[in-house]
Amino acid sequence: MINRRLAISNVLIITVCLMLCVLLASIPAIKMIHSENAIIYQQVINENYQKLQDSFDNMRDKCLSISVNNDIIKMLQDQQLPDSEEYLNNIRRITSLYNLDNVEINPYQDGQLMRFNTSDYSWQKVDRDFDFGDDNRGFEFFFNYENSSYIRVSRNIFSIDGKQIIGVASVDVPLTAIYNVFYAFNPSNDYTSKLYLLDENKQILMPFNKHGELELDNVYSDLSQAEFKFSDDTLSVVKQFRYTGWYLAAKIKNRSLLSGFANTFNTILAIGILAEIIAVTLSWIITNKITKPVQNLSDDVLKEAQNRKYEHLSIPENVTDEIKGLYESYNILIDEVNTSIEDIQQISRKEQEYQFMLLQAQINPHFLYNTLNTISWMAQNNQNEDIEKMVVSLVTMFRNSLNSGKPFIHLSSEIEHVSSYLNIMQYRYPNRYTVEYNIQENTKDLYVTKQILQPLAENALNHGFLESEMVGKITINTYIDDGYLNIEMINSGAKIDLDLVNKLLSGDEELSSKHYGIRNVNNRLITYYGEECGLKYRVENGQTIVSMKLPLDKLEKDSL
Repeated sequence: MINRRLAISNVLIITVCLMLCVLLASIPAIKMIHSENAIIYQQVINENYQKLQDSFDNMRDKCLSISVNNDIIKMLQDQQLPDSEEYLNNIRRITSLYNLDNVEINPYQDGQLMRFNTSDYSWQKVDRDFDFGDDNRGFEFFFNYENSSYIRVSRNIFSIDGKQIIGVASVDVPLTAIYNVFYAFNPSNDYTSKLYLLDENKQILMPFNKHGELELDNVYSDLSQAEFKFSDDTLSVVKQFRYTGWYLAAKIKNRSLLSGFANTFNTILAIGILAEIIAVTLSWIITNKITKPVQNLSDDVLKEAQNRKYEHLSIPENVTDEIKGLYESYNILIDEVNTSIEDIQQISRKEQEYQFMLLQAQINPHFLYNTLNTISWMAQNNQNEDIEKMVVSLVTMFRNSLNSGKPFIHLSSEIEHVSSYLNIMQYRYPNRYTVEYNIQENTKDLYVTKQILQPLAENALNHGFLESEMVGKITINTYIDDGYLNIEMINSGAKIDLDLVNKLLSGDEELSSKHYGIRNVNNRLITYYGEECGLKYRVENGQTIVSMKLPLDKLEKDSL
């Protein structure tokens, strides 16, 4: 009884100490994450600011080039309204020269600024004033709320001697280049941070669903200067653009700067729990070493069963022969269990390979028939060079399919296999899609189970382009990250039904009979590489992405 009480007391003391350690370790971790995220946010804000400033500078440069254009100055030099044809010809030339959507030249007549009406070829008075600064040589950036697709940039046009204002040049620049800056600003992926474009009076210009003056609290010029607080305050960062007088403002929830802390806290907590388990285990062993060796054996067996490790138990020293015999019997049993598990896994792999070979036997004749039919059609049209390329692709594809009967293949050969398939299908369905390959060199010699890409490409082709009659692009990426080979296939065709494909990957029997290729690939990946290595489908920016992550330690030749 005294040993049990002592063990409980030790557990309580260890638990309290570790809780204090976790708490003390969490506080500096929170501050560090807050500071690091603030720096990252500021970098993102600075990048967006520079992107917008470059866009504004480009608008300004185009307006400046037009305002000093010799042909425009000569047309306005006598301060008379230009001939309509001459005016329109110059506008067309300038628009084409600078690749602009709309250019407007406003001449002065008797001190009144005029504009040309293209509907009735007449000149009308300009009904608003311009602000070009004290020296009249500045630029005016004008945001037209009635036509929020453009920003208008204007500047005075001076006479040849530069002493007299003879007109105003205006350029309409579309906002498509800067839309994403505001709608894609989401560094922490929690959609609580917002980016705004403000005019000189702090009125909201963008995004379009916001209006009025923006309320700014806790304003910083640099977010990295923000101090950590346990609050949900909103932090603001404001930067002013050159020439325009406008501002870029970011509003960020303080909690967004703690993004990622949960993972760090979980790590600290896991280390604390592991330390506690070790300490408690040592305490329990010490206090019960003499009186309860059988209980120790029972606890060890239970722990091994819960962790599903099925590893040998080390035989403690200074135990009786009976206890030692129990340990040895358990280890013999574990050897038999592990052997049985390995046999079951081997049978499962063989079953997957048989199913895969059966699928190949069903698909290959149909595919071969269609391909040969296409070659026959080419032959009738004397497309000899295309026939040669198509036959080479077909031979390459079947050579990689056979692979001397081996289930594993270099990734480079797997890419060559799917490339051959896509080349053949491009001849059958010309001008329906293009293909881009981004294959990192350090991935090409890794071994993967064969034919994991062609069924995905076939599905992307059929459902993304052929059934929807859309035209688009298929992109295949491979790269290594954090100990895993990452393979992605992206198609810009019709978006996939994620609920449907998740049901398929979960083993829905009705769907599996129609889409056996995808399910077969998913099952083989799980069998060879583990449950977490199956196919993952998602939709981003209107594109369907299917990806897989394969552990590098299972992709070397020695590990097969």
